[in-house]
Amino acid sequence: MVIAVKHQYEQQCNAHSLKEMKVHTIKKLNKRQVPKIIEWIHSSNIIDLNYPDITEDILLPYCNSPIGPTILL
Repeated sequence: MVIAVKHQYEQQCNAHSLKEMKVHTIKKLNKRQVPKIIEWIHSSNIIDLNYPDITEDILLPYCNSPIGPTILL
């Protein structure tokens, strides 16, 4: 479950994307949200995400470049 920080555009974008992925989202934490929180606690819905580490793929072109920093991977 996620609660996006108010008045933070990137937080709202992240919450929207997560909601599209079927992640439970609520706008704020208060007594009115208790039923949604209970539903989330009892939910068997597990969202399996795979974010592979592609750091080397991103940084490799810049390693030892005359215009970029030397990075030891």
